Amino acid sequence: MIRRIMFFMRKDITNALRDNIIIYGTLFPILLAFIMGFFIPNVQNMKLTVAVADNVDQVIVEGLQQYANVELYEGREEVLARVERPDDLAGIVQENGEYVILLEGNEGKDAGDIAETLLSMIVSDQPQANYEFVSLEKTNSSLIEVSGGLLLLTSILIGGYIIGFNMVHEKETKAVRALSLTPLKTSEFLWAHTLLCLVFSVVLGVIASFILVKGGVNYWEVLVSLIATTGIGMILGFVIGAFADNLISAIAVVKFEMLVFVGVPIASIFTPERFQILYYPFPNYWAFQSYINIFNGGNQPVGFWMSTLLAFLLSSILLVLFIPTMKKRLSLR
Repeated sequence: MIRRIMFFMRKDITNALRDNIIIYGTLFPILLAFIMGFFIPNVQNMKLTVAVADNVDQVIVEGLQQYANVELYEGREEVLARVERPDDLAGIVQENGEYVILLEGNEGKDAGDIAETLLSMIVSDQPQANYEFVSLEKTNSSLIEVSGGLLLLTSILIGGYIIGFNMVHEKETKAVRALSLTPLKTSEFLWAHTLLCLVFSVVLGVIASFILVKGGVNYWEVLVSLIATTGIGMILGFVIGAFADNLISAIAVVKFEMLVFVGVPIASIFTPERFQILYYPFPNYWAFQSYINIFNGGNQPVGFWMSTLLAFLLSSILLVLFIPTMKKRLSLR
């Protein structure tokens, strides 16, 4: 039995490596993680930063440090070079007894206005407002949490699509008919695809998480959550394999699945708490809640372990209910 399962997995991996759609899909979560990691600021980067020349009075520098990160540079040229980097940042230098704010010209309007306001407050020694800083004790921004959750969902999605498109390939090449004449049992067929989906989903999910947050999450929770929610990827793949007879129809099925699989978690982000109950029957909703718990330290209304368990139970129930339909459509024994 194990030998047949391993043979079937090797055959599926070989077929996957020959399909450009699957190869591009496999790389997608990794590329998406790089893009998200580059563009999404975390909490440490949210404080205003200004570049200041070393000829600026120490009193002014100390005043600026109360409200912003201050980067000190030797002279006007170094400040100007810092201002010309891609991020929005204002520079402050002292020339002929006056303070000059340096801007590259393509910054957001607030960059110059905030620097000017702070400088005016400090020079006049008359702050325009009192500030109280309150820490929410969060280690990640909400964008990181949502992005991390979507990345792990995408990893499960790709794992399911790999087995789904492989099944479509087997249909097109008449390999499914041949399988029905072999000693391969339905249980072995399911185990082979389950392990394949699991391996791709876990590997992609762990790599994408590391690219996005490095060591900022508990990777044991990442592993547990991905393993527990692999059933969702299997359902997606089996639906493709059961109802699509060629690549065109497979893409049509994928579009419908995307609407439900990704649409439910995204819609839940914008839905008030009292209406969240509408999403409770969906295993992908609980999978998303499980992933969010990983990235925000378990601060969701339903904790990590409960949301992971609910995702596992609901996906298992749907999978068991769908297996007879898949078995009939693929003529498996």
